[in-house]
Amino acid sequence: MQRTILLEGLLNLQTIGAMITLMMYTSKMIFQRSMKASARIFGLMKPSSLLKAKKGNRFFAYLPTNAAHAPLNVDEKYTAPYRSLEGTSIPKAAFYGLISNVDENVGRLMAYLKMADLDKNTILIFATDNGTAFGYNEAGNLGNNQGYSGTKADMTEGGHRVPFYIKWPNSKLPIDKDIVVQSSHVDILPTLASLCNFEIDKSLDLDGVDLSPYLFEETENSIERTLYIHNRQDWRAPDAVKYSCLIRGKWRLIDGHKLYNIETDRSQKIDLAKKHPEVVKSLLKENEAFIAKAKMKKVYQEFPSEIIGSPKQEVTKLTIQNAIGDDKPIYAQYEVAEGFKNQNNRYAIEVEHKGKYKITCKRWPIEYDGKIRGLPYKGNYFPFDYQSISPEKVSISLFDEYHEKQIGDNDSEVSFEIDLEKGKTFMEASFIEGNSSYGVYYIYIEALT
Repeated sequence: MQRTILLEGLLNLQTIGAMITLMMYTSKMIFQRSMKASARIFGLMKPSSLLKAKKGNRFFAYLPTNAAHAPLNVDEKYTAPYRSLEGTSIPKAAFYGLISNVDENVGRLMAYLKMADLDKNTILIFATDNGTAFGYNEAGNLGNNQGYSGTKADMTEGGHRVPFYIKWPNSKLPIDKDIVVQSSHVDILPTLASLCNFEIDKSLDLDGVDLSPYLFEETENSIERTLYIHNRQDWRAPDAVKYSCLIRGKWRLIDGHKLYNIETDRSQKIDLAKKHPEVVKSLLKENEAFIAKAKMKKVYQEFPSEIIGSPKQEVTKLTIQNAIGDDKPIYAQYEVAEGFKNQNNRYAIEVEHKGKYKITCKRWPIEYDGKIRGLPYKGNYFPFDYQSISPEKVSISLFDEYHEKQIGDNDSEVSFEIDLEKGKTFMEASFIEGNSSYGVYYIYIEALT
């Protein structure tokens, strides 16, 4: 029999998922490439081959698909079954179409694992990285949020409570069982390490706990601890209290001053902060200690760097969405297509080794190329209002060096070949148009020596 467990109450900070995470309509390609990669690992000629995998090889696959994230682009065949429900039962039919597309591709993956004789001893996890964005509306009359308040990025329960399914047929996991235990994304690593009999270096000082005793029903004791959610979706460090949710058992403390009992008030309508000031004080004290400890860590003090020159990734791709700055970020396809301009132009990079590097600046991605001052060669493939831009120059600066080049009428890219030292630095890349400048949309960096 198939063994599947639903672990309730997995709370995620929108940072990592596990093996398959619901996050554009590239799902089929992502799953197909993942299956090809596993075929190489296990000595299969191709994913459709009937050759059996080499026994004893271990692998880890992480598939963060764009679906079901906005913009909601999906083939109409997936959306059609939900069209009649839009506006009466559900907010967005295309959102449910994207979920159906992911569901289909998860099925393809599971069928491949079975064909390759990998299904029995592969731990398969399905989880999401935040609460729903389009499956429920604020008025509460469309969609289903299980009675919880809030959606993606909210600090209320509906913003961060997500499902977590785990399947491992060869194990002794109970069959089709719901496990109710307070848990978080930080628990995934220690739990998987335990399931795979890996030892974790204690110096890592992980925040998570091993949930395997709960999965195998070896204990029913609750986990006495506080979980911390701090949300800030830009380059700055999160605030200690603002945009936070502190979780301990039945209590949810929002933004440091709104307290709710999630067991008796699932929709979080009744603020109990004045009635239970001792709980508020206790949670804030624990949060203060948590933040103080986090600030002592190097990863908190430094920008996460984009590594260039690594043999593990020959070409590093940077997009305008990655750029650091105070301008409103550009993240959607239509914003790039329509030529939205953004002052954000800075990137934290780490040069892995000394050598000559090629830095290529483009208006369009290589998969959908076009002239910098023109439109994509393939035409208006997506339903966007494509617009051209008119920069005359491209500039880049890093390691206190400034470089600038003219843009020709037929140029699809402008490249710089620069000798770089090993180390960390900030790089700036801009299109220059008259007296103004704005961030380059796509940057590709590769080591030449």
